Amino acid sequence: MVAYKLSEMGLATAITLKNTQKIDLLVSDGTSAKMVQVKTTDEKKTDWHCTLPEKALPDLVYVFVVLNSGTGEPPEFYVLPSANVIKIMNFIDRNYQGIYMENHGKPFTGKGAPKFALFDAGRRSNSTYIDKRHPASAYKDRWDLLGLETAGQTREKGGKA
Repeated sequence: MVAYKLSEMGLATAITLKNTQKIDLLVSDGTSAKMVQVKTTDEKKTDWHCTLPEKALPDLVYVFVVLNSGTGEPPEFYVLPSANVIKIMNFIDRNYQGIYMENHGKPFTGKGAPKFALFDAGRRSNSTYIDKRHPASAYKDRWDLLGLETAGQTREKGGKA
């Protein structure tokens, strides 16, 4: 679905092979390229299983998709650079560690898969990042954050797409 959307925008999009870690798509505007990690969930859930990246990569972008299955609503796409994903997941991890310590009296030492929560408590009408600093709407359909020139868009010299 994301590959189709990117292709519709005039971007060359390649789906990686099954065993390619952390990269689902390779996308190019003919001048530069980005790696894309796609995470998908349905309407009933507002979080995604996501492994915390070791470091932010300037050429890695995440696209979080809410399918809206069975609602009649079109899918929603949230585009975030890897640096933003790391900030949010670190915030979630710190909160989880505190809650675990409070509930169990000891630090969490397991290998649970972190969940990336884009929406606060699933309230879609009042959607904010779990850290409450940025509205989720700031990243909805923000394909420009890929930093690639799409069809019908011109890049100003020295500026961003």
